[in-house]
Amino acid sequence: VLVKKDIPVLVVRRSVTEPDEQHVEGRVVLLEFANTCLLNTYAQNNGWTMESMRKRRQWDEEIGRFLSDKASVPRPRFPAASAATAAAAATAPSA
Repeated sequence: VLVKKDIPVLVVRRSVTEPDEQHVEGRVVLLEFANTCLLNTYAQNNGWTMESMRKRRQWDEEIGRFLSDKASVPRPRFPAASAATAAAAATAPSA
């Protein structure tokens, strides 16, 4: 994940279970900014063994709990787009 150096990052996490450790099974980068959060994850596929499927289910549960907990934290709302901005977006040619 690249972030411009003039944009302050308030928090960087590499795990959804332990704030100061890297997650064992999945890959996580959580960046918290003043107005938003960016969560980038990678989880291995289920694999072919019962053990790998169990680990994947555990990952799914951990990420689900993490997102549920984060959803309950109040975040600043982005300012509503002005009428001029909305009109410009509506008339812009599509790519």
